[in-house]
Amino acid sequence: MMTSHRLLLLPVALLAMAQGPDPTRISSASPLETLQTLAGAGDAAAMFYLGVKYSDGNGVAKDEAEALRWFRAVAEKGHVGAMLNIGNRYYHGNGAPVDRAEAAKWFLRAAKAGNPGAMYNLAIAYAGGQGVIKSETDAVKWFRAAAAKGNERAKAALLSRGLALEE
Repeated sequence: MMTSHRLLLLPVALLAMAQGPDPTRISSASPLETLQTLAGAGDAAAMFYLGVKYSDGNGVAKDEAEALRWFRAVAEKGHVGAMLNIGNRYYHGNGAPVDRAEAAKWFLRAAKAGNPGAMYNLAIAYAGGQGVIKSETDAVKWFRAAAAKGNERAKAALLSRGLALEE
């Protein structure tokens, strides 16, 4: 009789084990730990958001160098927002030394990927010769590209030069 009860418990035990991981173990991780786990596994959105958290000091100690590390890692995966962010960091010296040439390289990468903010920043770099050889022709080219994508500052820059928004 005892053996038959044990045999009846076997399917119940197998069913319980097949339910997957213990949900209390999964949900016990803090949102930051979950974000760090996802970022460490290469999730681009998590990597970018972790960079933002370090940049803002939101839920973690503010650490611009750590923010830059995460932005660089996700930019290498093709994240255009991270490329723009890195360019801005080199331009302004946030978490990186001021390096206008390096900033322009990142702006160019993001601009070629279609980011209107990067297009505008690259145009400003060309207009002022900041990190690139000064070129009004290239500045206008990138102002027009940014304006075509709706960047209001680029539109204003073109109008202030007495130029049409479209060529």
